[in-house]
Amino acid sequence: MELTVKEALNKFPVNLTKLGKIIGINERQLGHYKQGAREPSPETIEKIQKGLNILGAELKELKLKE
Repeated sequence: MELTVKEALNKFPVNLTKLGKIIGINERQLGHYKQGAREPSPETIEKIQKGLNILGAELKELKLKE
């Protein structure tokens, strides 16, 4: 599935603070990308992609207690 950064951040709501800390981008800047107010550079798109993959891996490994 290919999505723009805006589409991805809206389709899969993530905690922008946590994502920002993982990839070193300010939460406010990520909010601009999510709203479509700004377009990320190719390098930033790569950072966001890696951050989302990290969050996805964490969810994949999640085990809930009874």
